Amino acid sequence: MNIKKSSCILLFLLVFQSVFSQEIAIPYRDGNLWGICNEEGKILIEPKFDKLEFEGSSSSYNAHDLITTYKNGLKGFLINGKELLEPKYTSIYAYEGLIKTSSNENGSTHDVISFKGISIFKNPVAYIISSGRIVGKYELYHVMHHNLTESIFVFDSSTHTFVQTLYENFYSVAKNGKQVHPQQFSFLVKKSKNDGLSTETWDFSKIPFEKTKHKNTVDDERYFTETFIYKANKLKNESNNYGSSGKGNSYGTGSSNGDEMVVEAVDSYEERMGYDVAIPEPDVPGRNETKSISINYSFKVENEKIILQKTTSSTNEKPTFETISTNFSSKEIQLKSYHSSNKESDITTSYNNYLIHKKGNKSAVIFAENMDNIVYFDTITSIVRSVYEANYKLKETVFVVGNKDKFNNIKFGLYSNVRNLISELIYDEIKQTILPSHNQNSTFQTKIGSKIGFIQADGTVHSLPKYDEVKEIYSSKNNYEKMLQTKMGNQYGLIFSNGNSNVFMDVFSPFQIQDIIKNYPEQSRDILPEQQVKKRTMLISLKDDYGKFVGYANIKGQLFFKN
Repeated sequence: MNIKKSSCILLFLLVFQSVFSQEIAIPYRDGNLWGICNEEGKILIEPKFDKLEFEGSSSSYNAHDLITTYKNGLKGFLINGKELLEPKYTSIYAYEGLIKTSSNENGSTHDVISFKGISIFKNPVAYIISSGRIVGKYELYHVMHHNLTESIFVFDSSTHTFVQTLYENFYSVAKNGKQVHPQQFSFLVKKSKNDGLSTETWDFSKIPFEKTKHKNTVDDERYFTETFIYKANKLKNESNNYGSSGKGNSYGTGSSNGDEMVVEAVDSYEERMGYDVAIPEPDVPGRNETKSISINYSFKVENEKIILQKTTSSTNEKPTFETISTNFSSKEIQLKSYHSSNKESDITTSYNNYLIHKKGNKSAVIFAENMDNIVYFDTITSIVRSVYEANYKLKETVFVVGNKDKFNNIKFGLYSNVRNLISELIYDEIKQTILPSHNQNSTFQTKIGSKIGFIQADGTVHSLPKYDEVKEIYSSKNNYEKMLQTKMGNQYGLIFSNGNSNVFMDVFSPFQIQDIIKNYPEQSRDILPEQQVKKRTMLISLKDDYGKFVGYANIKGQLFFKN
């Protein structure tokens, strides 16, 4: 085999593996120390840090691939679980693919380091006097060296390189506050201590930048003196004045997630279940297309009798009306507003209402499409839930119904217009949860005695009543996120919505749920392509009873901490 060709293939495989087989870096705690593990729990960096903090944690955006480390009051930096900078800095701040640092080395040392771990300066600087964009992609860096001389460099923010040196090791340089043109800057300069003050103006309209002529003024002299004194004092007090990076929640100390609301039952079942709900017709694909046949059913009152009116419409034909008699008197019937629509081939059938029939102390719900199968119950709630298939085809309509047991207590279950009873009448309570429904398949909270469970409107039982407590969790990352924390004994579980379904995690941890990160890690906006992680996972943050953050778990219930 050709040696040169095989070497190229090997190099490609190594690069491919390094880019596409990167592991997800997850903060891992052992006692009071923090390290990094992968999603299987394998340790990537042994716990040695006092604290870990995601970059941007003081805002709603977190770059999980960028982590500030803390050790003995100093800071370091990780990128996707790789230690780029050891914790030896007093301050670290990441921006635009660069890391601005400061340390107490040599009294005071400032640096700007790329995400590759390379300083943009040739030599360490004592202080970055100023930096900022001047024109296009170019920035000025004005620095002071440890020998108290100053330099000004032109920096290309796209390539992270210096493209021109305007002043190097000058006694002092100050930017003139007067700027007469947006692409021209003036500087008051003294090359050495004994040189006279001069004013120089640079034209930044093209590379390389060039000097233009400028005349000194009395104001220039005064501004230069004031600036020189200010910088001298700034450097003198640097070690005392430079503070922390000002980030927010710290992973290692943690904070409470705020007050949490406990969902409490109320005394009246009718109050719990609410009021009549008119179900809107779903947005059926093809609704606006011309329909061959349309059939509409409506219960109506006629001469104190209930009739069912059937209206049939066909393309380019006049509607036809058919009246179907019933044996029900309007005095014993309640008409309930309700609308559903179903399409089979070229026929669309719609229903506009249903009946509640009172027969002594019993009640029955009657649908136009199911008048021959009438079941009576001691109570029928006014909550209606229509369950649809994924293509918006109506599947069934569900009620909460109840009968008295031998102790005269009402036991509740679910009743469908298609399948009759779809759950046993065993529950002391069935009520709606805050979880979002998918295809209108709502999730109900059930109760037997003091124990709580969950069932869906289509009859799917996620859990028979076994939990001691259920309460809503409020996400700090997404105000629209709906989550429920369950508790059984001293263990906690979680229920949350993900995509087109709700995820039911049984109890798995002695710690309470703090929040959930559904798309971990969220990438930094300026992470290098070769440093990006291609995979994503979900993480759950946990807290103790005092609200202190303790570590992470995955949706399988695996804990990424111990002790």
